[in-house]
Amino acid sequence: MGRRSDHTSEELRALVLQKTRALLDQVPASELSLRKIAKQVGYAPSTLIALFQNYNSLLLEVNGQTLDEIYLRSSHQLDTSLAPDQVLLALAYLYHDYAMDNPHQWELVFDHKMPVGEVVPETHQARMAAHFESIERQLQRIHADLAAIEINTTARTIWACVHGITVLSVKNKLFVADQLNGRSLIESFLVNFLRSWGDSHSR
Repeated sequence: MGRRSDHTSEELRALVLQKTRALLDQVPASELSLRKIAKQVGYAPSTLIALFQNYNSLLLEVNGQTLDEIYLRSSHQLDTSLAPDQVLLALAYLYHDYAMDNPHQWELVFDHKMPVGEVVPETHQARMAAHFESIERQLQRIHADLAAIEINTTARTIWACVHGITVLSVKNKLFVADQLNGRSLIESFLVNFLRSWGDSHSR
């Protein structure tokens, strides 16, 4: 494939990310490759390497867009006129539904591994932290007097359980009756967890 210069660097970067996410609408990340992405974009693989430095950085940017999209959708659920438990349930539903609608993009966020010796960039860590903060704010509304470490731990416990249900839901491995699904299991978990958690700190 010959060299091209039909786009500016910014335009080409946006195009590559768009085409990569479009590919993930069709195939899992395990079937992605730099060559396949380059073919979709119409540029040589070497051009993409020059733009992103390496394939790992390209995937990190794709994951960054996915996390930003989930966060943007989540921000629409942060209506303080609703009770905090209702907001938490809405956030959990949104997380589950996004994964069901975009399974390959969502899975790449968690399946992608950094090369040995490299650490996750601070910008990526900040994106993950923002998601936890959305949960923490609702927990603080329930128990404003709790220490930050407990709020932090509880937020991650909730996320881990919702994430686990979502993983099984995406893979169709819930093994539940027809009338049950990922959403109903998430609701059952959150309602019971928050009731127990609230009671334990109200004594």
